[in-house]
Amino acid sequence: MQIFFEKAYPLNALKSLKVVQVLIYIVWSGLLFFNPLLAQSVEKKIVSLENELLHFNDNYNQYVAYSPALHQNSLMLHFWLKPSDYRPYDLLVELQEETYLYINHNLQKKLSIGWNRLSLDSLTQKYGYQKIFFSLYARKGSFCKQILVGKLKYSSQKIPEKQADKNYLQTIRRNAIILLVLLCLGYAFIRQIDFRLLMSYLQVSKFFNILRRMDNPLYLRPFSGTNILFLLNYACLVAVLFYFMAQTNQEKENTFFLGKHLNSSIQASGLSNFGLSFVIISLAIFAKFLLISLTASLLGLSRIINFHFYEYIRISHFFYLPLCILAIFLALQMPYHLMDWYSFFKTTLSILYLGRMIGVGVIINKLAEFRKLDFYSYLCVVELFPLLIYWKVLFFS
Repeated sequence: MQIFFEKAYPLNALKSLKVVQVLIYIVWSGLLFFNPLLAQSVEKKIVSLENELLHFNDNYNQYVAYSPALHQNSLMLHFWLKPSDYRPYDLLVELQEETYLYINHNLQKKLSIGWNRLSLDSLTQKYGYQKIFFSLYARKGSFCKQILVGKLKYSSQKIPEKQADKNYLQTIRRNAIILLVLLCLGYAFIRQIDFRLLMSYLQVSKFFNILRRMDNPLYLRPFSGTNILFLLNYACLVAVLFYFMAQTNQEKENTFFLGKHLNSSIQASGLSNFGLSFVIISLAIFAKFLLISLTASLLGLSRIINFHFYEYIRISHFFYLPLCILAIFLALQMPYHLMDWYSFFKTTLSILYLGRMIGVGVIINKLAEFRKLDFYSYLCVVELFPLLIYWKVLFFS
């Protein structure tokens, strides 16, 4: 039986599959030691903003100082704040009702009952060194319990159920289960149809051996046969990752351009946003192939088109897979703390994209003989410029 199994599946492929399984097991085992159920209280209070609150008086048609005795039925509170003055700290708001947050009269997000944290460093990066006009709107008066600048501390107590938006938690967890099952079915189907194809994308040894066989059918026909199934499953994987990443950012900017549409409100957490992400990413994959083809043809490097595209997808898939597993785990275990992981995903993707560019450049440089000037021009247009635009939008806009 063992001899038959080794003949059916190459030894290297089986070793690569075992390595991937062990890596996934280690990631899951390590994360399960983290307890996501944390209660929050103020660790450090820098300044209270309760005396800075404003109420809009219809009689005077202007903002007046908020008085709890006079304006206890007010449904909307306002205040000015310059985030750059308190950049190392957070804006902390403790609420007794679900509340909508506006910045400069633009709706940002829905705040849940309990403590809500907004990073003043992130707000400074977005709005610069100017004062920001905040507004809080709820359906009942006396909704704001505390508002201050400081830091939260955590204890081992569980968060009361009323402090979390139950509808949001249920929606995110349900979608995480559905998308996890969808991905597993996709990989199982590809494994059943073409096991060798799946292993060609998962082989760890390819990172240490840059030599490639010229007769590989994936290089000859990247959009034919079962490879198109893998590309669709790859698009699904990336769509799942960025769907949950859109839930990590509280200022409606994101590590992906879809973040403008996939905000973290309950109305935007439906699976229709995943469908939109899947369609856009599928089109982006095809657009990447067109960019590679046009640039390579103009520089006389047509022979590396399919090589570049295959390596681009293979390396990207290897990077996205563990990040997607982490995103699904966070969505299942700590959906109300997803926003705390925004900086992690942003920085990690930036580093991985740089590594992908270097890896692709080294491999295609070994596959063809051409002038260094042509090679660097090609790599700048196809890989470096998109990466610089991404960094510009992400860190400097």
